[in-house]
Amino acid sequence: MTPEDKELLDTHVKAIAKILYKNTPSEKIETFEGYPLNTSG
Repeated sequence: MTPEDKELLDTHVKAIAKILYKNTPSEKIETFEGYPLNTSG
């Protein structure tokens, strides 16, 4: 994946997260803290 594609993907993922957060009742919001995340690409 090109650096430009990675940047574009990151921008879109953040926008999606913002929309989901805005439309999720506060009692349903959870954290991913403690979950192992694969960030090795």
